[in-house]
Amino acid sequence: EKHFKETAQLREQHENELTALNDRIAALEKHELQQEAKAHEYKDTIKKLESRLLQFTKSKKDLISRAKVAEEGISKLTKKVEELRNQDHSKVSKLKLAHKEQLTKTKQKAAEKLHSTIEKSKETLEKEKLRCKDIVEKE
Repeated sequence: EKHFKETAQLREQHENELTALNDRIAALEKHELQQEAKAHEYKDTIKKLESRLLQFTKSKKDLISRAKVAEEGISKLTKKVEELRNQDHSKVSKLKLAHKEQLTKTKQKAAEKLHSTIEKSKETLEKEKLRCKDIVEKE
C-alpha cells in the first residue's frame, strides 16, 4: 500500500511537471510567433522607408535637373544680352537687370525646394528610425 501511494504521488508529480513543461512550450511557441510577426512588420517598415528614400532621391535628382535647365536658359539669356549690348546700351541694362532677377529667383526656388525635400526626407527617416528603435527596445 505504501508503494502504491508513492507510485501515485510520483505519477501525479510527473504529470504536473509534464503539464508545466507543455504550458511552457506553448508559451514559447506563442512568443516565437509574435516575434516572427514583429520581424515581418519591421521588414515592411524598412521596405516603406527604402521606398520613401528612393522617392526623395528621385525628387532631388529632378530638382537638380531643373536647376541645370534653368542655368542653360540663363546662359542663353547671357549670350543674347551680349549681342544686344552692341545695339543699344539702355536696352541691355534693362535686360541685365531682368536676367539677374530671374537668375536669383530661379536659383532661390530650386535651392528652397531641394532643401525642403532633403529636410523632409531626413525628418521622416529619423522619425521612422526612432519608432523602430523604440519598438525593438520594448521587446
